[in-house]
Amino acid sequence: MFSSAEGALLTPVIFYDLFDRPLKLTELGELAHGVVLGEELINQLVQDFEHQGILCRSGEYVTLVGRESIIEPWYERELQQRLLWAEARAVISCLAGVPFVKMVAVANSLAIGTANSQSDIDLVVIVEAGWLAVARDHLLARLEILGRRAHKLPKQGKVFPDIILGTDRMELSTWRLEPSDIYLDYWLARLQPVIDRDGTYHRFIQANGWLAQTFPSWQPQTKYLITTDRQREIHRQSWELWYRSLPGRLMSAGQKVWYAQRMLRHRARIGAEAFMVASPNLLRIHEPDKRPIHQQNFNDRWQALERSASRISVPVPA
Repeated sequence: MFSSAEGALLTPVIFYDLFDRPLKLTELGELAHGVVLGEELINQLVQDFEHQGILCRSGEYVTLVGRESIIEPWYERELQQRLLWAEARAVISCLAGVPFVKMVAVANSLAIGTANSQSDIDLVVIVEAGWLAVARDHLLARLEILGRRAHKLPKQGKVFPDIILGTDRMELSTWRLEPSDIYLDYWLARLQPVIDRDGTYHRFIQANGWLAQTFPSWQPQTKYLITTDRQREIHRQSWELWYRSLPGRLMSAGQKVWYAQRMLRHRARIGAEAFMVASPNLLRIHEPDKRPIHQQNFNDRWQALERSASRISVPVPA
């Protein structure tokens, strides 16, 4: 029903509408799905969709028709997100001393730009292959000390490293729902690295080359990168040196066994509603995994727009 260019522009508008977030006209180019859209073409498409009664432009924002009411509350949510980002960067800077961590990135609502005052801070952590259990123990210990560990309610402002990857497990195409996974597309595109060592973010993006096909105008997300404190870097290197020694290797072996046992117990606790994968070089926990719901809601809104556009395109008899 829609052309490839029209679909590329409507996709982000529909996706973000699922979370009551209007998009700025200037955001549509980078978020366009599958097709490169220049500024002139974006303006023309938006104007055409306005005439068809599909989109509404209000100031710098674009929404689906009938959804203009989400714009005014969005100003307050933008402020809430700026405050949450300040908290996130401050906490993550304190994690710079965790051994074997190569990248720490913010994911989900805060990264995508849909967080609210009740949101927590979800992390994706990439660690040197073979050291996931050790890095996770140190991560959780530091979050506990900071009072930010997300294992008790309320989770507002808490930090949850729900995905930890080894450097040998960075390719994510097998995570996709079939036949499409709109949330994973935007999840990866908007992932926001805060700590990046040894070019890990670049290698992570290279390992997921499908991102460039899905978002041909995509640019690396470097807005929130920080320079880590020198003392914390020394602390991290000292821990790594110790763990590579014989006593450290013996201790890390015990931590790996403990990690495996804890993951088995945790899987039993969270039950069938949640999704969990735990291995020596991969940990994924979604309680629950909401992607199927997001995909269904996206499909429903897309089909509703197609029906609306079809009615508009049918000539009215004289």
